[in-house]
Amino acid sequence: MTSGNEEQFFYLLITNQNIESVLCLYSLIFMRWAVAVSPPNYPLFICHVCNEVVQLIQMGRWSNAYVHPISH
Repeated sequence: MTSGNEEQFFYLLITNQNIESVLCLYSLIFMRWAVAVSPPNYPLFICHVCNEVVQLIQMGRWSNAYVHPISH
């Protein structure tokens, strides 16, 4: 079992905020595209909505670990 600080440090080693930001933008663009085509591709839209949610969670975890670290 690891402590919270060790988990935050490990997360900073494996995450790349630039890539997560690009993936967030990618999902937003393709969500729009999925409903703009004719006929609308709703399964693709749902896939990109799920991906957007996951990327936002990842960015929030990065923010908690890097921008607002827990100080003891």
